[in-house]
Amino acid sequence: MVKTALKPLPPAWREKNRYLAFELMEGSTSKEDLSGAIMSGALSLYGEIGVSEMNLRLVDFEENSGKGVIKVERSHVEDGRMALAFVSSAGRDKTPVALKVIGVSGSLKKARSFVI
Repeated sequence: MVKTALKPLPPAWREKNRYLAFELMEGSTSKEDLSGAIMSGALSLYGEIGVSEMNLRLVDFEENSGKGVIKVERSHVEDGRMALAFVSSAGRDKTPVALKVIGVSGSLKKARSFVI
């Protein structure tokens, strides 16, 4: 039996993503700590099934400016906003943080322009 590679999905069948640009309003943290805080906040708010449907990922975060980008599925943009608003602390030492969404985009390039 010969194994063949799977064909990629056509663009019309792929999941459509949105990118949320955000900034830290208060506090400072590392990328790893912030990623864990966003995921734990989303898990407590939506559960494992909800987070897997959202396809929530921290794409980019600049520790110097406190701005970053998360990726979320198109139909769950409002859920992603609420997950960011639900984050109150990050890291093992529970540093208080507050996040604010500054823009939503359909492309990563445009979302990164909000961060600059």
